[in-house]
Amino acid sequence: MMRPTDNFFMRNATVIAMVALAILMGASAFVFYEQIAADTAARGWVDHTYQVKGHIQALLNKLVDAETGERAFLMSGKECPYHNSLFARVC
Repeated sequence: MMRPTDNFFMRNATVIAMVALAILMGASAFVFYEQIAADTAARGWVDHTYQVKGHIQALLNKLVDAETGERAFLMSGKECPYHNSLFARVC
């Protein structure tokens, strides 16, 4: 019959538990590090999306100005219909 002191796992249970815990903590740290990198990349894409939306809104505003200028030109007959729009020309 084996005594508890003769069993490797019983003699080294604390060391085995500490090593297993260290491996789990290392794996957790790696996962958190990867998550931070993914989060940083996602935030970059969100910022890019807002920049693109801002540029699209600015373009839409310029097109509305051009349309308004064209309507004013058609109604008044003045020579410079696109004064402050995207398609500005020198009168």
